[in-house]
Amino acid sequence: MNTLTTGIPQCLEVLASAKTIIITTHQNPDGDAIGSALGLYHFAVNRGIKATIINFSPTPANLQFLPAAHGIEVYTPESHDALIAAADAICILDLNSINRIQTMGDAVLASPAVKVLIDHHQNPTIDAGVMVVDTDSTSTCELIFRIIDASGLGFSPESAMSIYTGIMTDTGGFRYPRTDAEIFQMAGRLLDYGADPVAIAENVFNSSPFSRTVLLGKALGSLTLSYGGKLSVMTVTADDFLQTNALEEDTEGFVSHTLSITGVVMGILFVEFPGKNAIKISIRSKGDVRANDLAGEINGGGHLNAAAGRMYNRSLEDVRAEVVEKAVKYVV
Repeated sequence: MNTLTTGIPQCLEVLASAKTIIITTHQNPDGDAIGSALGLYHFAVNRGIKATIINFSPTPANLQFLPAAHGIEVYTPESHDALIAAADAICILDLNSINRIQTMGDAVLASPAVKVLIDHHQNPTIDAGVMVVDTDSTSTCELIFRIIDASGLGFSPESAMSIYTGIMTDTGGFRYPRTDAEIFQMAGRLLDYGADPVAIAENVFNSSPFSRTVLLGKALGSLTLSYGGKLSVMTVTADDFLQTNALEEDTEGFVSHTLSITGVVMGILFVEFPGKNAIKISIRSKGDVRANDLAGEINGGGHLNAAAGRMYNRSLEDVRAEVVEKAVKYVV
């Protein structure tokens, strides 16, 4: 689906007429989620719009360096349902299903505000009045770049920092497929507007708490290979979290290590969350190996080479065995 031709002008029309907007993104937000939310936030505020970012989950520690990140609010019905109901527009970023904002979804759907969906994932199921959806884009931040660029108003340094961060993280440091000359041109323009690539990389990649590094060590120690070395599996257990005092957000990026082994074409990370009866399954792949199809078999989704899903009220051992068994047809 590509809705850029009509979606971007419609999005700008909504922003031109709105006095108050709510911006939100998915639970356990990553660099693209936070970067796109803040990039749009700064653009809106600079136009005189009262904008509030409300997310279901807290902002990861390594992204709190971004301008205004400390002002992102964590959703509670008592504090936010009235704000959501009174907004002129709600901008929903970097997700294709309302379930990805958990209990906040009911308030968003009930609000009479115009819904604007800005996303690059496949098969969107959100009934938004305005859709800026392009599955060929590297990131939602790329779409925010295109929206702001189409406005002709330029980028503030704060927006540039935020958008660059999301593009950089969702392209794996400009290493993943779809990283082309145009993306580097966008990055170059963002640098011209004030993005600092050295400071951004330092904060995103080299500012991990000790607990996260210890947790990563446990995760790396769990690595196993299957199907002649073509499938790599990593596991983080609930006990691992408890032993290291690490947080759910600390597993961001762990799955990329599963593809660093010679001969591996698909990697799967299983994360067991303490006390939640939930197993998160993150899938990465190389070439034409379809991570999204495997995710679809467990009611998840995503992109060709990056996808995820969750399974509930199952043991970690059962979930891992089932998904590994399903993976065989994709790697052999």
